[in-house]
Amino acid sequence: MLQLNSVRKTFNPGTANEVRALAGVTIALAPGSFTVVIGTNGSGNLRWRRARSRW
Repeated sequence: MLQLNSVRKTFNPGTANEVRALAGVTIALAPGSFTVVIGTNGSGNLRWRRARSRW
């Protein structure tokens, strides 16, 4: 099982350009499950896929 709890990611914290990409995301993925991550360009889909492939 892959489990992430309260994941947070902020780009440019404390500036006028601050962007909260993730705010307390929790997810649990069971072995053999099928999961789809969708979003617009620049939303972190590729980063998620690269990180996930390391598990």
